[in-house]
Amino acid sequence: MNNLIFSIKAIIPIFLMIGVGMLIRKSKILSREEISKVNKLVFKVFLPISMFSNIYSADLDKTINHQVMLFVVVGIMAVYFLSYLLVFPLEKDRINRGAMIHAIYRTNYVILGVPIVTQLIGPGNIGLSCLLIAIVVPMYNVLAVVTLESFRGGKANIRKVLIGIATNPLIIGGVIGIVFLVARIHMPGILETTVTDLAKVGTPLAIVVLGASFDFGKVREGMKDLGVILLGRLIVMPAIVLFTAYGLGFRGVAFATILAIFAPPTAISSYTMAQQMGSNENLACNGVIFTTLFSSISLFLWIFIFKTIGAF
Repeated sequence: MNNLIFSIKAIIPIFLMIGVGMLIRKSKILSREEISKVNKLVFKVFLPISMFSNIYSADLDKTINHQVMLFVVVGIMAVYFLSYLLVFPLEKDRINRGAMIHAIYRTNYVILGVPIVTQLIGPGNIGLSCLLIAIVVPMYNVLAVVTLESFRGGKANIRKVLIGIATNPLIIGGVIGIVFLVARIHMPGILETTVTDLAKVGTPLAIVVLGASFDFGKVREGMKDLGVILLGRLIVMPAIVLFTAYGLGFRGVAFATILAIFAPPTAISSYTMAQQMGSNENLACNGVIFTTLFSSISLFLWIFIFKTIGAF
């Protein structure tokens, strides 16, 4: 019951912010064009700064578990390719395929994952989880750019895909963050405070814009695709990865960290990227909202199952 309450508490603030966005749209404080411009601001400015800050603030001196790191990297790639196998037979439209694959493989690790580890293992054991942000988030974004560029429509242009990766604001923010982290470059205190404050804006604003962009009238149009996203993101992919991790002997902090990476709902930034990169933004938006909604149930079930069998 405590795990269910925790999952609900982790999700309620997100839905309250989505509600604020819906109220903004209903009250017509912002027009559709203005909402689109704010979304572009989030994508090109605030989320890249947030990306840089999350990686820059990671602590390399914390406990490093190379086995977990290797498993996470392989797991992300496996889930990514399994998403293709799940989506391709069920959806023929390229634009929809890109949005679906993106929504299935990419989880809300930064916002929900680390708090899950804190709840399961305790605040003194999250060093590995924070450090993995420097690996997981850049991987997610590289794969996202590859996917969304490839499925814009028509035949994929490898040169354009590579240019899209190199010029993507989130990739740029992540690469700079990794350089600062590995080279142990420290910003002056005033600049670091400014970056930290700006980074805090990215996720809440992205959630509000998500709510302002949500159109209930278009949910019915993609019910089949939305069902595939829900099944893939919340059930199929976590089941494959978590039971594999358990079978390989990961326990305690290691297993809790793996669960926190692969079991959460679709990342909120997946909508922002879909909207900015010519994918099906309505399907991406619905995927974020409904996986977040139903994750209060799925996360409880995964936590309950693996606590019962002694994974942590």
